[in-house]
Amino acid sequence: MKNKTSEEIQELIDNIRRNQSLETHDFLLETNKLLSDRFEALAKKLEAQVVAHLASRGVNCDFCERYHESSACLPTNLVLSE
Repeated sequence: MKNKTSEEIQELIDNIRRNQSLETHDFLLETNKLLSDRFEALAKKLEAQVVAHLASRGVNCDFCERYHESSACLPTNLVLSE
């Protein structure tokens, strides 16, 4: 460092900052991906538990015959009048 000019030292500092910024950005992207995957897995698990609970109670949709309340379903063949 003793042989470096102030411009070279500043350039080194800027490079270090850029590298740290990229590492932080990569870390945040990876963390976001992991949290998204975890959330999706939990949502699927919850959905499976709800379906199992409704099936055990004999709840069937009158429109699509899946295991949810009829009020939660909007049939695809239903035409809404304007």
